[in-house]
Amino acid sequence: MSRRTKLIITALFLVLLVIPVVYVILSWNPHEPWRARLVAVQDHQGGEKKEVVIEVENISSVPLCIYIATLDGPGVPPEQSFPLLLEPLGPTAPSPPELGGQYSLHVPPREVQRLHVSVSMADLETVPASARSVDLLWASGTKHRTIAGLLWLQRHLPSSSEDYVPFPSLGGSTLALDIGESASQTLVHHK
Repeated sequence: MSRRTKLIITALFLVLLVIPVVYVILSWNPHEPWRARLVAVQDHQGGEKKEVVIEVENISSVPLCIYIATLDGPGVPPEQSFPLLLEPLGPTAPSPPELGGQYSLHVPPREVQRLHVSVSMADLETVPASARSVDLLWASGTKHRTIAGLLWLQRHLPSSSEDYVPFPSLGGSTLALDIGESASQTLVHHK
């Protein structure tokens, strides 16, 4: 084989190798990929509680996974945060066991998923609507698959080697809650 042919094959191999590496780098940890909006506050359980419905939008170009979501406000202690119940509208996959064995909610690129929580109106009024936020613990789809692979590796390694398996950190985001027009009407009527 000639030297020129070897160079062409090597260059082609390197180009094909660089494509997935660039994809992983660009999709590993997208910058500010979320937007949250309060959609509705509805009567729940005979009017004793209100169901707060929130839409979370993935505004990035890569798929993302939500592991934990809470409704918070500035200065609200963690024990007063309301855990949002994930309402999966698509397929779910088990999340890493470090997160309590919960299921992750997969959000495709530029798609919206709904989250909801039932709270008493008194609890809901402890934080002004303008100060509410949504806290998310999330990972990109690429990072989620990497964590799944590392967990598989950790399970199949001898116990003496388990501690040497690295794990990437998950992303955390605090999103200001945009209040939709219909939701703001509902909040005004309930005061």
